[in-house]
Amino acid sequence: MKSLLLLAVAFFHAASGAVCQAEHPTPNEVVLAKVRAIPDGGGYNWVAGSTGVPEEIRFKDTLILRKGEGGTYCCGITFAVVIQAADELKMLDDLSPADVKLLQKRFYGVPKDAQERQCVLGLEGSGLGYAVSADEAKAGDFLQFYREKGGHSVVFLQWVEENGQRVGFTYRSSQKSTNGVGDRTEYFSDAAGKEGKVDRKRMYFGRLGKKM
Repeated sequence: MKSLLLLAVAFFHAASGAVCQAEHPTPNEVVLAKVRAIPDGGGYNWVAGSTGVPEEIRFKDTLILRKGEGGTYCCGITFAVVIQAADELKMLDDLSPADVKLLQKRFYGVPKDAQERQCVLGLEGSGLGYAVSADEAKAGDFLQFYREKGGHSVVFLQWVEENGQRVGFTYRSSQKSTNGVGDRTEYFSDAAGKEGKVDRKRMYFGRLGKKM
């Protein structure tokens, strides 16, 4: 009888822990939920004057960005996701509209100091997150990476490994190859037989939330 009682207590605690975990998702889980909630496709439009965001973004009655015309692009998706996730996690209360506008500019690589790390500097500068190494990276981290030509702002999903070595990675963002929002896998330029173009030395990961 005592054994049955102990098993029942253990089951109750395990179930309670699962419920608490479900009710309090991690920042990375919230980011993944937000980026997954944006429908696939929708068109890709990276031209001067286009904001790239899927919906209008307002903060404390101030217009930050109008909805993108004719589709989205990478920085628009990652910025929309960080705002939605941070808002759900009640992390924006102490920020002003000017703070959020600066966050947006950094995500877009507008200030000179943000032109390499973009979303990572945005998270650090606003107090919303921090940098992590490639070895620490996990699904739901923000990532700014560079190919031989041009860069891309994305939400990291997973590594692609072969024979215990990282040869590429999968992410979600907006790009021409998926006609807007979608998941895509790319490979490193030094991965044999993959015809990849990504420079593994220019990958910058940032995580929403407080550093533990």
